[in-house]
Amino acid sequence: MKLAIVTAYPPSEADLAFYGLQLVKHFRNHPKVEEILLITDRSTNKKIELSPEGSPVTIEQCWSYNGWSNFIKVTQHVLRFKPDAVFFNLGKHTFGNKQIPAAMGFMIPLFSRITGVASISLIHSLPQPFKAYKGYLPSLGRNKNKEYGRNLSKMILASDIVATNTNKMTKILREDLKAKNITKMPYGSFETFKEPDYRIAGNKKQILVFGTFGTQKKLEVFLEAIQRIRARNLELNLEVVVAGNDSKEVPGYMRRIEENHKYMKQLTFLHDTHETQFPKLIEESALVVLPYSQDTEKLKDIHMTATKGKAVVLPYFDGLNAAVEERNYRAEVYTPDCPESLSEAIENVLVYNSYRIHLGMANFKAAIANPIEEVIEQYIEYFEAIKRAKMENTKVLFPMPEEINDN
Repeated sequence: MKLAIVTAYPPSEADLAFYGLQLVKHFRNHPKVEEILLITDRSTNKKIELSPEGSPVTIEQCWSYNGWSNFIKVTQHVLRFKPDAVFFNLGKHTFGNKQIPAAMGFMIPLFSRITGVASISLIHSLPQPFKAYKGYLPSLGRNKNKEYGRNLSKMILASDIVATNTNKMTKILREDLKAKNITKMPYGSFETFKEPDYRIAGNKKQILVFGTFGTQKKLEVFLEAIQRIRARNLELNLEVVVAGNDSKEVPGYMRRIEENHKYMKQLTFLHDTHETQFPKLIEESALVVLPYSQDTEKLKDIHMTATKGKAVVLPYFDGLNAAVEERNYRAEVYTPDCPESLSEAIENVLVYNSYRIHLGMANFKAAIANPIEEVIEQYIEYFEAIKRAKMENTKVLFPMPEEINDN
């Protein structure tokens, strides 16, 4: 099978780049995949490094964030490669956060299906309403705003199969958009992980905050919570590490926060940290805090934390909490934007060591539940089913909602 994969890919800092790396790595190792065309973004001038293991890979860094010509460039490379199948790894902002580039990017799966190539789109988050994209004109009216997100979702539905990782998205696509080509797939665990040592060496307890900061994750409430803990609990020897990068929308955010909190002791900022460095930092920590400032259903950072058997503290948002429970992760939660609630949540985990270990063990168990090799095998089987259906002019059958496994 010749397979084209459209995804963000490291060293890009774009959403889903790390998951894209895992997809390429494990598709390469499948015996039925003979060759791969990796179609990815060119957000960085750094060269993509690939291991020699697995099927040969041709790399085309051809599309850009908010690029108007992404549709043309991606489809040109697909046509040249003449693949047997195309896999799209998509989120709501994969191709941009502006209306026209986002819309044209989501048209690419439609074109692939028109050409007769078997296509699967994995969507990690649904496209947003019109007004959520930059360049929104209020004069266009409320109805058009509402329809915009639906229309972008319908473009993705043009793929032969649309895969989601959550029951919520599966339900929305099946019930609200009446789509019949939806399947729920596990996120997958990426490696064969050795069970970690859940104990903490020494008295110092390191708290790690990592990711992209300034929009979806913010640091002000978290650092206020740390100061409150230190003021009332002198026995807790806390070391705080903040590792990551600025959001594209808020350049310089981490350095401003660092400057404003330079009076705090045992506070370390690790700037320009690539996500491939996060696992080692997680392993060295006693607790991970993910201070989301808005609801999300993306669990990449939680999954990465869980593979190291770590406890995690999260804000309580409906979508986030539902996604965490659906994948059997465990977390101590706090009220969003409330430093007192966050400080109590951190103390609950670090003061009661048995509870911290319990959370870490539960998370590790959930993280290794669905090996990515099994997920890739399911995708290969779907591609083969699509090809048979096209040859026989029949339809691919999908499980009904009540048959979907919640795990």
